[in-house]
Amino acid sequence: MNKAEELMRKVQKAFYEQIDYEELKRHDYLNDDYRNSLRRFKLAVESLGLQYGKCYHANGIGNNNEYPILLVEIDEDGFRTEKQVCKFYYCVGIYGGVSAYLYDNNDHMIASLGRAR
Repeated sequence: MNKAEELMRKVQKAFYEQIDYEELKRHDYLNDDYRNSLRRFKLAVESLGLQYGKCYHANGIGNNNEYPILLVEIDEDGFRTEKQVCKFYYCVGIYGGVSAYLYDNNDHMIASLGRAR
C-alpha cells in the first residue's frame, strides 16, 4: 500500500467514526446538528496532517458541497505542492436530511452515509 492509499484509508476510517448517521438524518429547517458531524470529521482530517481545499459547488448547485482533501507540502525549492488524497462531498436536502460521501481520485465512491431528501 502506498502513502496515498494509506492516507485515503485513514480518511475513510475517520469518516465513519466522526460522521453520525442520525445527525445527518435528523436535519431539517430548524435542526442543523449535522454541522457537528462535519466539524468533527474536518478536525479528524486535520489531525492526519491533511487539509480541506477550496469548496466547489458540485453540479453548480449551492447545497452540493465538494471539498478536495489535500496533503500540502513545501518542496525542496520552496514551492507549495498540493496532492489530492480524495474528495469529500455532502448534499443538504431541501426537504431535510444530509448525504455525505467520500470519493477516490478516480471518482469511485469509497464511503457514504445519510440521505438527503
